[in-house]
Amino acid sequence: MPRRLYKLNDFSGGLNTVKDVADINDNEVSVGQNLMFNVYGGMQPAYIMTDSTNNKISAYNNSDISTVQPGYGLGYFETDHARDSVTVTYDNATMNRQNGFDLFESDGTTRHPTAGDNRRLNLKVSNVETNLASSFPIGTLLLLSGVSASTRSFANNRLASSAQGIYTVVDTSGNDIILDREVEGKFAEVDPVDVDDRFSLILKGTSLGDQVLLLADPAAHNIDVFSTTANNYTHNVITLNSTVVSTASKVKYFRIEDSIRCCDTADKNNSKIQWYGWIQRRHFEGANSTLDNVNSYMDYFPKDNDLAPPTEDDLASSSGSSGAVSGYPEDAGTSFEIAIATETDVDGFIEAAEYELASTFIYDGNQESLPFKYASTHIVTETNSLKSLSVNIGAKGPYDERISGGRIYIRKKGDDS
Repeated sequence: MPRRLYKLNDFSGGLNTVKDVADINDNEVSVGQNLMFNVYGGMQPAYIMTDSTNNKISAYNNSDISTVQPGYGLGYFETDHARDSVTVTYDNATMNRQNGFDLFESDGTTRHPTAGDNRRLNLKVSNVETNLASSFPIGTLLLLSGVSASTRSFANNRLASSAQGIYTVVDTSGNDIILDREVEGKFAEVDPVDVDDRFSLILKGTSLGDQVLLLADPAAHNIDVFSTTANNYTHNVITLNSTVVSTASKVKYFRIEDSIRCCDTADKNNSKIQWYGWIQRRHFEGANSTLDNVNSYMDYFPKDNDLAPPTEDDLASSSGSSGAVSGYPEDAGTSFEIAIATETDVDGFIEAAEYELASTFIYDGNQESLPFKYASTHIVTETNSLKSLSVNIGAKGPYDERISGGRIYIRKKGDDS
């Protein structure tokens, strides 16, 4: 019997499992194995849960998660930063020519006593150089912080506490790394040839690029995170519900830049929407903290996505000629303490009235919490009308890692603006 080649090149109808095979249209298919029809007019390879060679979910699912929720729970995003960081620490009272970190000018010459190009870090342990270049290749973001015994890091002829912060590795030389800017130190106070001029430090580096899979455990209500760079999972990174309930989680994801929101869409659940993403910031830039690892952040963090407002009520009101001086909040990370004073000897534009104040937190640079209204108010009397205000803010960290700032609002009591 003569035969004719019949070309099928239109699958815009997708998968049709309702009709009999003989009744489907020419642009439809009745059966598809390892294919997805989730994009109109196209077919895509589907994950094969039985293929443990190429699939990073199947073997893990069998051993760590008892079941998956069909159609939910698998998230993916590409990111500029590796999930896992590398930490190199030297923290020892023995700091001499053979032990500890040292700082040189970028060309390898002895560091300048007062100022210069002091950007090159070297580490020796028992007179053997540690290969910092292999741990922190060019392009690595580097968080430099002191150790808990602060004088091991910050003392005469060692570093200044202001040296703490986030740097970028821009070059390597042998085992040494060269940073993008000078590392500040106290090098003029002791003879530079002092035998005890090495120091202790914590270096935490994150390399560039990663692909991240998120796999939800619907029974335990948490999410594990897989890194293609590290080629492994980290367990229970994100917790949707701290209490196990009978309702299985149905997790959907919404990705924005280097972060992803994780939402349990199951009915009658009391899970929290979670935010998981990269945070790179230093609170209180320039602060002379002797221990900066609670002030600088450079990592992936799981956080509640509720944009929590300030909570502590600390406002002091006064008038006089000495200015406002605030204290600090009683509890770290809860709020800002405000001192507000009418400057009786400085003319201004503040009318006599009772003023109320509120504060907010700013998250990720562009999201603001609801305002927290302070119970106390500031009263400007008729005598002090048209004088200036002095405002002083006290802050006590650590604050939530996502917080990038805050705002203070003031208005006449009872006004709507």
